[in-house]
Amino acid sequence: MVGRTVIKTKIKSVMIVTKARDHGLVQLTRDLAKWLMTSPRHGKPYGVKVYVDAKLEKSSRFDADGLCKDDEIIREKGLLKFWTPETCVFADNFDIVITVPLYFVYANYSSVVTAQCCIHLGYSSG
Repeated sequence: MVGRTVIKTKIKSVMIVTKARDHGLVQLTRDLAKWLMTSPRHGKPYGVKVYVDAKLEKSSRFDADGLCKDDEIIREKGLLKFWTPETCVFADNFDIVITVPLYFVYANYSSVVTAQCCIHLGYSSG
């Protein structure tokens, strides 16, 4: 059964796709990104490299500068990165894609990124 399949791999980089203009989702995306970057993984004291939409780089709600300033490990290891449609062409950038909420990702990136995970964070924009 597909629902019970266990895939053992070391995730090193995660792409988060979200609606950059949806203020509620921006905060949830920030929280998810911070958790992924700061939760120890693979025997290291830090998490994985996280790519978020480049539109969030200057967002005051996402506060990328504050995220890097508040956590020394994020800044030192360069764990926060930003993606653009152009960077999505390279399949080796992302090990998994998380969509918040389910979006256009499967149709656009299924041939490039094999693992995709849709997360419902208890938020409804409608």
